[in-house]
Amino acid sequence: TRLILCLQNRGRPHMTAPQAMLLSNLECPIQPALKILPEATREWFEETAEEEGTRFPATRDGLIAFLLLEVLPYFRTTLDGYKAGPAIRTQAWGESLDPDRMDRLMTLEERLNRQFEKAMAQLVAARKRRGGGGKSGAPLG
Repeated sequence: TRLILCLQNRGRPHMTAPQAMLLSNLECPIQPALKILPEATREWFEETAEEEGTRFPATRDGLIAFLLLEVLPYFRTTLDGYKAGPAIRTQAWGESLDPDRMDRLMTLEERLNRQFEKAMAQLVAARKRRGGGGKSGAPLG
């Protein structure tokens, strides 16, 4: 986005030399401006510019059009996808939660807890009857 704004705002003092060179009205190579781009974007532009009948020739105006019409929408779409990620995860989790199944699982958990507590009470009572007072570590049997 910063490169596009610089390319559109000619004559700004904050521009780097390659940006100013690209924006000048002189016919100049766009290589300095291409060096500013990330490698993948630069390769994408170069491949597109080499195609026959392309609407993005290897010129200053072609680079500006490519950045505005191809690169910017691509990154906006990608960013929108990343922003939607948490909502999609939440929706998927909500749809995977089956209230009827959860109710059955909670009932089974409650039943197992009661059975465990009952078994522990029986174990303590059995140890007391053997004379261990419930403190002995000796196994039953």
